[in-house]
Amino acid sequence: EERQLVAGVGRDKTPDLELLGEITQLNITLEKKQRELEDAYARLEQLAVTDQVTGLYNRHHFFTVVQHFLEESRRYGLPLSCLMLDLDNFKSVNDHYGHIFGDYVLKMLAERFRNNTRKSDLVARYGGEEFVLVTPSTDIRTAQVLGERIRAAVEREPFTLGNVTANVTVSVGISGTELITKGPFDYLLDSSDRALYIAKHGGRNRVVIYSPETGAAATQQ
Repeated sequence: EERQLVAGVGRDKTPDLELLGEITQLNITLEKKQRELEDAYARLEQLAVTDQVTGLYNRHHFFTVVQHFLEESRRYGLPLSCLMLDLDNFKSVNDHYGHIFGDYVLKMLAERFRNNTRKSDLVARYGGEEFVLVTPSTDIRTAQVLGERIRAAVEREPFTLGNVTANVTVSVGISGTELITKGPFDYLLDSSDRALYIAKHGGRNRVVIYSPETGAAATQQ
């Protein structure tokens, strides 16, 4: 028995080391796959709330969170403004230059929106070439300045992709809780859309504020 025990002390441990190495490698692989899965889930969540062309929030996510903005505004008595923005004659841009260039314009337009708004603002692609911007703690006159800044930023610099260049403008309709004091967010959205309609049919490339008295434009630029 003593000879067997002594002989066992010096036995070959190579198989144990190989097994340990395999287990370690397997754990590393599993951790890598777990990270890849988490990244995939994060990407799916991102795709669910953003527009694939512009990277802005999509319409569905916009309506999911915007009611919270309105509730906070009313709870604390702070102004909230809503801006509807629409590219002028965008169909002719698509028809003349093609959809690849059209998508590029939308993408770069979103970048100009981001560069001229705050992180606390909610910017979304509403549909087609129409966008919506909701700005908390912002009164109508400040929203007008913001709308004009965005309008000028779009008009100021042409959009260029390769050897294709096009000048694009945007029309803006504005409303806010100072003008629409009751009701759901749809009322605010509808009033800013009415102002946008006036801007589009009043010559385009302008900013218009909704007037609750007339249901039309209070101010044009």
